[in-house]
Amino acid sequence: MRVSRHVCFRVRLHPAMAQHVLRSDIAFEQVDDSDFIVFDIFEDDPHWPSIQALLEADGDHAIPTTVFTKQELKEAEWLRVRSKWHNGYPQPESAFGYRELTYDPTHYCRECGAGLVQKDSFRLTKAPKWGTRHFFSLNWVFDELFVDDTARSILESSGLTGFRFLPAKNKRGTEELPGVHQLFVETETKPGVVTGGRDIDEVYTCAACGRTKCHPTGIGMHVFRWEALDGMPDICRTHEDWGWGKGADWLLLISQRMYRLIVDNHLERCLVFAPIQLI
Repeated sequence: MRVSRHVCFRVRLHPAMAQHVLRSDIAFEQVDDSDFIVFDIFEDDPHWPSIQALLEADGDHAIPTTVFTKQELKEAEWLRVRSKWHNGYPQPESAFGYRELTYDPTHYCRECGAGLVQKDSFRLTKAPKWGTRHFFSLNWVFDELFVDDTARSILESSGLTGFRFLPAKNKRGTEELPGVHQLFVETETKPGVVTGGRDIDEVYTCAACGRTKCHPTGIGMHVFRWEALDGMPDICRTHEDWGWGKGADWLLLISQRMYRLIVDNHLERCLVFAPIQLI
């Protein structure tokens, strides 16, 4: 497990940082007529302490991402899964109109964004161009996965538990889009996230609805008590909400058995996995 930092800054706004990077052997890219410098650096890189000091001096920060080894992924009993391919937006987009059509807003909290319960299929502008990809998420809805026909067929015949498929519909909701299926997750875990580590920097209890929301940092593994996942099906969503402000998502957790099925069948392109630590 290594923590990587994504650094992006304007040369004219951060001249000291630019000078330091240009004089070093850090591999970087210059974009937008060379005014932007972009690079990724691991926290165990000898250059990181000086880069971190320069960032802090400018009141800036670098976005962290944790990179896990294949062995860590293979040894995890449970893993978080998400898609890094965010394809399109739920419809209708205007004034977030999709919420009323797709969700039952009875328990929706306008303060923290939690409490929506899906009641109907998502509407999309069109089917994606899958290429060699098999999973995607929608912008604004990062806690739902959509799959192509290949992934659906493999998952349906796998014997895995905890999901069913819902069709995706066209923008008007009158027709099902061919080859696009929502992987609808049926089960919520018991409460059990453990806080206090580097993976979560804020735990917020909404004064309006009382729900707990965790803000992830992207550093390290999330930690859960084993009781939260005891007896769960192969895919489930967390009891706790995650995010900040008025956005609230679940985490999707999968068993090692489901992880192996996805990898062994070469369905993992665009998916990101992270081990879950159980205590």
